[in-house]
Amino acid sequence: MQTDGGDRERDGARHRLLDAAEKLVALKGEAGAANRAIILEAGQRHNSAITYHFGTRRALFDAVWESRSAAVDRYRRPLLDGRDADGLEELVAAYVVPLAQYLDDHAPSYWARFNEKTLHRYPLQLPAALRTSLSAAPDGTGLLTLLEVFERLQKLTCDGVEPDASLRVTQAIRTVITTFAAWERERDAGTTTLSAQELGAHLVPGVLGLLGAPR
Repeated sequence: MQTDGGDRERDGARHRLLDAAEKLVALKGEAGAANRAIILEAGQRHNSAITYHFGTRRALFDAVWESRSAAVDRYRRPLLDGRDADGLEELVAAYVVPLAQYLDDHAPSYWARFNEKTLHRYPLQLPAALRTSLSAAPDGTGLLTLLEVFERLQKLTCDGVEPDASLRVTQAIRTVITTFAAWERERDAGTTTLSAQELGAHLVPGVLGLLGAPR
């Protein structure tokens, strides 16, 4: 069935709102990304655009999370399904490399900085918090693949002993996100020539050292 012009227009408006929310949260944080600023950045004329397309401001931010996570999942899933990914090195690569590929393929990107800002509201033990927040998520949700990677990493870190394992994995997650967020800022400023994938190649052994260190 062919999509009519009205559906295309609504889809286009939704995508522009997602892009605008991602950018403004990345640059200003959730508190600084006012609804009106998002609407203007998205080129929408009506003050109720967020309510019309997403229902609530939180639903808009959640939609950014899911749409971008699903996009990265298309890079990540083959790494988990297409070969043996039971080892620590393979799982770290399955976390870092797809994210780096996505950032390079969607330049100029704001996704790492959006993650960095959003992580401020998560508790110290991030995987457990994600498991709680995704308890009712349907199969195929992009963040579930990411959570799978984190939980598999926990089993291979600190002999799987908690809370050491989850704290170490959380430290690795925040290190990766903060590093890629810094890269986005430097790329925007023209002060780095590294690609995200080149940076990721440096990150993988560092994360391996962190997760593989003895308790």
